[in-house]
Amino acid sequence: MRMPKAPGWLIMAWLRVSAAFGALAVMTVIAAAASCGDASQLSEPAETDPTPTSNAAAAVTPQAAGTPSGTPTPLPTQTAVLPAPPTPTAMPTPAAEASPTPFPDPTPTRTPIPTPTVIPTPAAEVSPTPTADPTPTRTPIPTQTPTPQSALDELENWLWLKQADPELASAISDLDWVRDGVDSGESAVVQNLLYLAAVSRQAASRIVDLDWMKESPHEAEARAVYWLSGIEEADVVLVVVDYEWVWDGVEGAEVTALEYLTYTSSLDPRAGLAVASLGWMADGIGDAEVNAIRNLNTIASEDPEALVSLVSLPWVLDGLTGLEFDAVEWISNVRDGEAVSSVVTLGWIQDGIEEPEVEAVEYLSYVVNLDVEAGLALLSLDWITDGIDDVEASALENFASVGREDPDAMETLVSLPWMLDGLTDLEAGAVEWIGNFSDGEAVSSVVALGWIQDGIEEPEVEAVEYL
Repeated sequence: MRMPKAPGWLIMAWLRVSAAFGALAVMTVIAAAASCGDASQLSEPAETDPTPTSNAAAAVTPQAAGTPSGTPTPLPTQTAVLPAPPTPTAMPTPAAEASPTPFPDPTPTRTPIPTPTVIPTPAAEVSPTPTADPTPTRTPIPTQTPTPQSALDELENWLWLKQADPELASAISDLDWVRDGVDSGESAVVQNLLYLAAVSRQAASRIVDLDWMKESPHEAEARAVYWLSGIEEADVVLVVVDYEWVWDGVEGAEVTALEYLTYTSSLDPRAGLAVASLGWMADGIGDAEVNAIRNLNTIASEDPEALVSLVSLPWVLDGLTGLEFDAVEWISNVRDGEAVSSVVTLGWIQDGIEEPEVEAVEYLSYVVNLDVEAGLALLSLDWITDGIDDVEASALENFASVGREDPDAMETLVSLPWMLDGLTDLEAGAVEWIGNFSDGEAVSSVVALGWIQDGIEEPEVEAVEYL
């Protein structure tokens, strides 16, 4: 038998109670409605929107029918595990480009004695301010104590100089900084003056009379006296001590110029005198002149006669320009006496310097330093000796490239018949492409080809290019 539906007022009452009392009131109304009919026929309560909460307030799991209601168990909050971001990999630091290694300067034939360090003269003590006595007592100035003669007697050449030139010996001992006692640095300066006097008493007398010798010499001046004392030719040192830049006080670049001039004079007195007598040596020394003097000394170390010949050329005598400085530097890079002599005697070196000629000397120096015989062979070729143009200068560069890979192949190439009778544009092109190889064995194989050795034609130049 079917139960009657609950009256409408009862359902409305149930809704009001549910809203006011929550879950407990709902259960009470449901129990009341069950007495009037099947509770399954009651209308479902309206859902209400929950208040937004944080992640901690999760949704409640719904209860199954007939299960007593209890404290709702919140769902566990899922924790998102994000993968750790990958560690960025640092880009590798690019390797620094290798700088080409320059040719080292030759070791000077003269081993310099360590430069003495000049100890500065201590400042004079300040006299105390006199008191306000009615009759102040005057304190006499202490008498300067001369350097004991025994200290000078211990120096080489001192006893000799006192007998040979008493006036010069007296001039040295009467210098203020000598008379009041010399320290180790000042003693070294006096010793070098005595060495200089052994070469030329006239030169030593001129140095002693200089203004900058009246006070204790500073380091550059002490080094200047040292290098002057190393010049063993009176003619050379007498020229040098008359330089204006020696009289007015020497500085860093000037001391270095004296150093290289001493080396050159030690290698060959004629070479030393030739360099010392150059007008541009006397009128002032800067970095460019120091570099030129060093290069001239290097040439003298290979062949002193070649240096004497070079410094007698008009373009060297009248002062060096930028291009001429470069020419002297590349001539000094030819590290063989016979080869450097051959370069200096070239007509296009003696009559003045132009840019292709400077380039030609540069590449010739590379060839000579790679293979002296190949360099000497090139220097004997007519198309080298009769003048240099841009094409020929470029060909010398390519010869140097061949020699860098295989010096023997370069020597073979220089001796080929078509190389001896002059270099045409087509032949210069062949040398250029042979020089483009970057493997010694390949260069040697190409130079050994019969159609390379018997003469050059256009298809053969193209073949070498493609090889």
